[in-house]
Amino acid sequence: MKLIAHRGAPLMKMENSLDALIFGGELGADLVECDVTKLKDGAYVMYHDNTLKRLAGVDIPVSEVTYSEMEGYLKRCGYALTSFSYLLENYRAKTPILLHIKMSVPDADFIEMIRKTEVPFVFGAISVEMVRELSRYFPPERILAFMPGKKDYRSFYEAGAGNIRLWEHWLDEVTPEEVKAECPNANVWIMARDASKSNRGSVDTLNKCVAIGADGILMDDITLAVEWRKKRSV
Repeated sequence: MKLIAHRGAPLMKMENSLDALIFGGELGADLVECDVTKLKDGAYVMYHDNTLKRLAGVDIPVSEVTYSEMEGYLKRCGYALTSFSYLLENYRAKTPILLHIKMSVPDADFIEMIRKTEVPFVFGAISVEMVRELSRYFPPERILAFMPGKKDYRSFYEAGAGNIRLWEHWLDEVTPEEVKAECPNANVWIMARDASKSNRGSVDTLNKCVAIGADGILMDDITLAVEWRKKRSV
């Protein structure tokens, strides 16, 4: 089962930063995950949320701020902003990046950027429309469905996604076995999420995902996941 470091290594480094991605790979993750979104001025940045509230304390949508404005808001709260172009220019590690694309509509400039880069990406799409666009240039194994609904996997798979993400709290209603029955050759990855809505993950989560045949798991505590795998291999 692949271990994917959610937002890099956010328990030890600043989430969605170059350092977090590199460090997550060094710890032993099979992939490292980060987010990319588009700002008001057309800049692409590594940022997860739709607003600045959680990290900067201001409830403003990221789509309504420019790069310099967002950088200022975050800096006042001790956070640095990483541009997507900086990531492309400076990521030299061999660990693949699962790139969670937060835009639902294909953007010609963005597509051109990812087509040209040699960074080893697996592209995570939140809409069927984005999957279709990505599938014009990349094979299914390099596209993951960050589908909004627990039963949306068939439409994402038919559009070109070779990997399907399920939330841990969906597993009572949809299983990897069910997905694979309808989506031959697809891989199913689980996003850790406990009752408190934490993505940290636990040994119980890891054991459960192995038992139900998951192909990968995304979690914040990648150190715990790597140690868990080492103990299983002894």
